[in-house]
Amino acid sequence: MDAMLECPHCHSGFPREWSASVSPFPCPSCARVMEIHVFPAFARSEKTEALAGVRALDGEACCFHHPKKRAARICDGCGIFICDLCDLDTGKQHLCPTCLEKGQTNKKLAHINNETILYDGFALGLALAPLTGMLWWIFPLSAPAALFFGIRYWKAPRSVVPRGNTRMIIALVLAVLELLAIIAGILYLVAK
Repeated sequence: MDAMLECPHCHSGFPREWSASVSPFPCPSCARVMEIHVFPAFARSEKTEALAGVRALDGEACCFHHPKKRAARICDGCGIFICDLCDLDTGKQHLCPTCLEKGQTNKKLAHINNETILYDGFALGLALAPLTGMLWWIFPLSAPAALFFGIRYWKAPRSVVPRGNTRMIIALVLAVLELLAIIAGILYLVAK
């Protein structure tokens, strides 16, 4: 099927041959004067363009990792030509597989997070540990630590999957109650 060109104003179609002339010509429907330059990519079929790794023709840039495939873009990390198969879109950059692996190993890709510390669970564990009965002796240390982690990491990313504030709130409430119990115990011992 031959692709049709259309007027940018009235969207009526007209034959592609009209665009072969460089001189401006009027639209057959709305009579607006326009000049159209058709690039070779317009002649390619959509099916061919949609395939990842289309074979490179003579004179076209080819992928560094796949020399027979047409290059789709340049790697933002190292500057080599990459095909659609090798193109890894990280949201901020288009990287080749080698640069993505090096960036993850060297921790240079801060926007790619493959590990998360769940501070809400850590704070909750610190607050609940003395209440188990076996670890009652860490009471004076775990309550301030749970309060510290709860306040310090309140806005830290909790997980790759969305999680609510419930764990952090429970940890903070328990830590405050434990600190109040410690203060009440000290006041009781001093008053005795």
